[in-house]
Amino acid sequence: MTSQRTSPPARTALAVSGASLTFLRRPVFSDVSFTAPPESVVAVVGPAGSGKTSLLLAIAARMRLSAGEVHVVGRVIGAQAGPGAARRAVRSRVAVSRIADLVGLDPQLTVHESVRDAADWIGVPHERAVAHVRAWADRLGLVLPDRTLVGKLPALEATALHLVLAVLGDPVVVVHDDLPHQLQLPQRARAWEIVREIAGSGVVVVASTLDVGPEEADVVVALGDDDVAGAAHGRHAVLEEPAAAEEPAAAEEPAAAEPAAGPSGETEPPDRSVDPSDDTEEEDR
Repeated sequence: MTSQRTSPPARTALAVSGASLTFLRRPVFSDVSFTAPPESVVAVVGPAGSGKTSLLLAIAARMRLSAGEVHVVGRVIGAQAGPGAARRAVRSRVAVSRIADLVGLDPQLTVHESVRDAADWIGVPHERAVAHVRAWADRLGLVLPDRTLVGKLPALEATALHLVLAVLGDPVVVVHDDLPHQLQLPQRARAWEIVREIAGSGVVVVASTLDVGPEEADVVVALGDDDVAGAAHGRHAVLEEPAAAEEPAAAEEPAAAEPAAGPSGETEPPDRSVDPSDDTEEEDR
């Protein structure tokens, strides 16, 4: 089910239309549709195996849909992927903050090294990246010591650093998998506040989670259906219709997830085959 807050019409930054994914002839998620204007928060909610990670990868143009489309400020990708230029254009507009077991900051690097890596990857001066992180740390009221290893940061600060570096390159959309990762209950509300602050800079933040309060997200996409074994369905209500497209031919098996560039500036290939139904979230275990 997708719920959206009622608001005046706004320019659509992200639109997902009839998105479905199958793997080994079984549905991972089905018929997901929603729209999101700039400065909005989208929560993708569901249990383990409901396809949350796969939906984020599809939005980021790192996994091909079996049916449906993703629109990012006029660029369209879908089951019929079309020219590679369209996928590259979407990737340039969608920043991957964190994807469980696939993309994330290197815990063995310091905060300063991670910032320099992100600057090199995006192609901005190191000084700009450092100033960007310091400004966000002040704005969020967090301490991000330059010489501290990322793996030694408190979980909330590590989550914030991922998100802050994700917006360094001025993307349109940011995707972040498993927002509650290693966070205690009191910290989770603060994490959603940070997400809201990041979205307020002009981007759409799409974050996956096990559950979310109604005040924390503008759009809630609920995946998973206890009545259908092995399937996940996105039940939805769309405020704005994305552009019409020809009916795509559904593929039985999607292309394997492609390596996604992490904020650390490295392209990290998965160390195993990606099963789209496998949401590898710590909280799900």
